[in-house]
Amino acid sequence: MADDTKKLIPGLVSPNGDRTEKQDTGMYDEIGATGLKRSAGKVDEEFLSDLQGERGARVYREMTDNEPILGAMMFAIEMVIRSVDWASIPGGSSPQDAEAADFLGSIPNDLNVSWPEWISEMLSFLPYGWSYHEIVWKQRLGKQPSGSDVPSSNYDDGRTGVRKLPIRGQETLDKWWFDDSGGIRGLSQRPPPLFDLRDIPIEKALLFRTTAAKGNPEGRSILRNAYRPWYFKRTIEETEAIGIERELAGFPVAGVPARLFKASASDAEKAALEEWIRTVRDIRNDSLQGLVKPNEYDENGNNQYTLELLATGGQRAIDTVPVIQRKNVEMASTVLADFILLGHEKVGSFALASQKSDLFSVAVNGWLTAAADVLNRHLVPRLFDVNDFRVDELPTLQPTQLERVDLKELGEYVEDLAGIGYDLFPNRALESALLQAANLPEPSEDERDEREAEEEDDEPVFVPMPPIDEGDDLE
Repeated sequence: MADDTKKLIPGLVSPNGDRTEKQDTGMYDEIGATGLKRSAGKVDEEFLSDLQGERGARVYREMTDNEPILGAMMFAIEMVIRSVDWASIPGGSSPQDAEAADFLGSIPNDLNVSWPEWISEMLSFLPYGWSYHEIVWKQRLGKQPSGSDVPSSNYDDGRTGVRKLPIRGQETLDKWWFDDSGGIRGLSQRPPPLFDLRDIPIEKALLFRTTAAKGNPEGRSILRNAYRPWYFKRTIEETEAIGIERELAGFPVAGVPARLFKASASDAEKAALEEWIRTVRDIRNDSLQGLVKPNEYDENGNNQYTLELLATGGQRAIDTVPVIQRKNVEMASTVLADFILLGHEKVGSFALASQKSDLFSVAVNGWLTAAADVLNRHLVPRLFDVNDFRVDELPTLQPTQLERVDLKELGEYVEDLAGIGYDLFPNRALESALLQAANLPEPSEDERDEREAEEEDDEPVFVPMPPIDEGDDLE
């Protein structure tokens, strides 16, 4: 039987009139490519050499670990996301669906580290653009004694669970594997202390990234747009520190014999000149302050070596404080976190801070959704493939959405609905939503049943009056 999916794709005509060759291509075949710039497993999408590969990983680490504003921003993001609750949502309403959801919900509680600790490590995909985690399985055979070769588990159901999801450090990346169409097949790394080559296929890993543009496995750091203001701020602060130190110590000027500058100077004279240059450069007010210099005179009795400190010319012509503040705002604005600066600069209303924090929550929700999508698309199916569950729809891990609820506005909204005659209660789903919005405990199902029964008993009973005969004496 002929393959009906094969057909001849006509050649294309280029703008200059040249015609390409015809291709015998199937309707399910892929012809084009994403256009990702890569060579020998190295991705070359970043146009700044300082932000490419291992060098870029070092820069992003310096930005998060050595810059107060970016450090505070990343700390806020991490603490907010770590505080989010995760729930296992059944894929259906059958008892098997509920059992599958319970099993999935037990996975975060059975890792070798706590779920918030793993979330913290996974969030490294934000500053670096990506994070790669190997899936390590285990058989759940209950608690094991210390030193046992069998991994310990909080459950003894004999099923296959997840032992750990360890990160494979971004700075250890050697190269990526790609298939012919640009799909990601895995990576190779050279981790310390042995720096031996280790290959980790994508089937045994989870890849988290901020963006999948062009199928780039390295995503794009959320700090990428903050690099330029960070770079200039760092340079300005270093110049400012040097200027302050010079103003405190004075401007050093040394005088040395002219023969030291001549091309015919001896090696000893050249070494002496270099030593004086180093001395002038290193002069500062500290515990090592002081100088011993040679006391040499010429034939006229003039001292050949002099050293003096010129007084400062006065206040600096440029105030660096507004410049640095502007760079701080630019860095924080790249991830909508500039609301953390409102109080420091003594400007901005509470309403403005509230609006900006809402935008920040939207961004955090987006990253949470992206992380949950990777877990549900790649971890959950593999987990159920190696176990004995048979359900039509797999359960999913879902984080609670970050929302700032104004209880006063919510109360007024509910009151307005009731005022126009909307029958709100009894409604268990609405009651749960309102209590959750205020972080109040919900009553149990038994308590709700008992309360509703009491409300039914308290309702007045309507007793109809007997019909009145026209001949009855009403008196």
